[in-house]
Amino acid sequence: MTKAEILKQEILRQYKSVRQFAMEMEIPYSTLVTALDRGIEGMAYGTVIRMCDRLSLNPVDFSSLEKGEVLGEKILENRVMQYYVQLNKKGRKKILEMMEDYAQLDKDLEGPTAIAFGIEDETAPARILNKFSKEAEALQIKSGVVDGEDYDEAGVKVLATI
Repeated sequence: MTKAEILKQEILRQYKSVRQFAMEMEIPYSTLVTALDRGIEGMAYGTVIRMCDRLSLNPVDFSSLEKGEVLGEKILENRVMQYYVQLNKKGRKKILEMMEDYAQLDKDLEGPTAIAFGIEDETAPARILNKFSKEAEALQIKSGVVDGEDYDEAGVKVLATI
């Protein structure tokens, strides 16, 4: 079912006629009928949003909004999900690239293990963990990777001074 067909079906379910809906929305009847017959793709986005809001439809997929659900929140949720999917795809690619760098850590991942990442400052985890290891005797720094370069415990302690 097309979006125009879903929209028309919902209009007729909630209103006596398409004409009544057009009058309440202050949309010319002929414009609405043409859009419903030919497809809503040519309609102004703002008009489609107003119509969906009046009919309690999600303007992205034209599904019914739950009772009490606010259209603005639903639109925001859809935008967030779209960004999440985009970031997820980019993130997956980045993680796969990074996995090559971190493959050499496999030897150090036995027993209790924690991994720290420095996003803006790659040497920050070395400084923080080196300082903390002086207070917590149980903490043992095993190794680290910076810019794809593998460092043993001594190397990480040198990084901590940078």
